[in-house]
Order: sequence, then C-alpha cells, then structure tokens
Amino acid sequence: MQFSTTGMTMRLPVTGTIARGQLDFIYTYPDSPDGYEASAANINPITKTEFNLAEGERLYNIYCWSCHGKGGKNDGPVIVEGLFAKPPFENYQTDYIKTLSEGKIFHAITYGKNMMGSHAHMLNPTERWQVINYVKKLSLGASTSIQSDSSAVVATDSSKVKMTK
Repeated sequence: MQFSTTGMTMRLPVTGTIARGQLDFIYTYPDSPDGYEASAANINPITKTEFNLAEGERLYNIYCWSCHGKGGKNDGPVIVEGLFAKPPFENYQTDYIKTLSEGKIFHAITYGKNMMGSHAHMLNPTERWQVINYVKKLSLGASTSIQSDSSAVVATDSSKVKMTK
C-alpha cells in the first residue's frame, strides 16, 4: 500500500460536500447571541398534526420532562430535587414562552441556553421541531390548532420525507 506525501490513505471530501442523508443537519445560525436573535426568522417546517404532536409529546417525555415537568411547569424531578437551577421563566404558560419564536426555541435546543445543554445529539432536526410543536401546545393549552393527519412526517434513519395522502 502506498501512502500520499501527507501520510493519508484516503482523500478528504470536496469542500461543501454533504454526506447522504445529512442535509437536514445543516444549521446556519451561529451559537452566539446574534445567532439566537437571528434564529427568530427560522420557520417550523413541521405541521401541527395529531401525529407530529403525539411524536413531540413522546420525545418530550423522554428528553424534557425531567427538568420542565409533564405540563411544562418547570417542576420535573431534576429541578424539584435541586439538582439544577430552575429555568428563568416560571412555566410554559407565561407570555415569555407563548410569544417566543419557534426558531429561537429550535436554536436553544440545538445549542443549549443558560443551564440547559445542547440536545442536538439526542434529537435530529425533525424531532426538535416536533418537540417544539408540543411545547407550544402546552404553552397555549386548548387554543392550539391541530391539522388533520392528511400529512405526516415519516423518519427512517437520517432521511426525512414529508408524506401527503
């Protein structure tokens, strides 16, 4: 086997190459206060269908409830037992969360904010948006509009496909 002059046996991919199935993982807002503010323009591409809300709830109950509580009251066991500081907002039903843009929530889940660390390694972009749909449902209560399941997101491995019946 011959090595190149750099000692590498394989070439690096061309600059700008995106691995198959990884296009959804490109996020252009930087991890900075300016990036957080700019992320408000990021629009949630996942519709609030029964399927997506149920999936968001399932994921929330795995990754979020231990701090934020089942109803978004910031009363999960990690907070109640004093293992982490309480978030700087009382609960999801405050005006802060009700009016917080979904893009900023996505940014916070992606990079972390205050005491909350990044959840990007646990939730792919589609799953983050589904959790955001559920968080907004918790914040708005019964006034959340749900679309019929005429469309649903189906995730297989890293590829996301929006299906329309």
